[in-house]
Amino acid sequence: GRNNQNRGLPSAEPSTLRQERYFIYGALIFFAIVGFSTAIYFIVNQVHGPADIEREILFDNNYHRQTMPNLGNSHMIIDRRNWGSQPEAHGSVPLEHPIEYVLITHIGVPTKNCSGMHECSNRMRMLQDAAIGERNLPDIPSNFYLGSDGNVYVGRGWDIANAYQNRTLSVCFMGYFQKYGPKDTQMSALLHLLTYGVIQRKLANDYKLVARRQTKPTTTSPGDMLYARLMQLPRWNPCGTQSYAHCGAELGFPSVWDEEHNINERNGIQNPLLIYRKNIEEE
Repeated sequence: GRNNQNRGLPSAEPSTLRQERYFIYGALIFFAIVGFSTAIYFIVNQVHGPADIEREILFDNNYHRQTMPNLGNSHMIIDRRNWGSQPEAHGSVPLEHPIEYVLITHIGVPTKNCSGMHECSNRMRMLQDAAIGERNLPDIPSNFYLGSDGNVYVGRGWDIANAYQNRTLSVCFMGYFQKYGPKDTQMSALLHLLTYGVIQRKLANDYKLVARRQTKPTTTSPGDMLYARLMQLPRWNPCGTQSYAHCGAELGFPSVWDEEHNINERNGIQNPLLIYRKNIEEE
């Protein structure tokens, strides 16, 4: 190297060697920065999980089980595994798409609107247990359930027919709405869910929204307060009301939608508990 006596004198080192040295130093610094950034990225992902802000919202088994996808506006999708479904419970009739009718129901027993994921998950399991053990249904009746926490709980989902009419989508509000109305978060969750269904071609672009009382005259479901809100929605259809044909008449639907209950009766499945519970559980 150069000593103090040579300090200030012009360097005799060839310029090409200096350029190569600078190039090597620059490359080393560049790779060090890249390596450090990569290490930080993996450390952050290990702590917070993979970033999926731009990921498409998917249902059933095609999304990461440790995440809860949402429909926007903070409406999370709580799948069957997360709310504690019976592992072997499922319907057997495929649901054909696009779906022409959306049926709105509620819990047919005076009870408060569930709030919070823990409470609503417990409510889901209770509904499923009652449907299977006391009503002889193969699974929880509806396709989706809405809690006052604004979350959407997956019942039979998009691809399995519900217990009311095999060619419809049923959405149950988890509450009793004769004396109080639904939460705004529930109405918002309904609209986000149905918009998703249209975008994914699960629902017909011109689907019709109807209440359970329009398809079964002996019930007040989904309650007067919720029914009043439904009639204000642009997709609500007056079928089944005075001077209108019954819902689904143009598609050959029966005048009363009670598909799986009718099947049970034809198979001779009758007991006093079934007759009693079928009117006070989900309607």
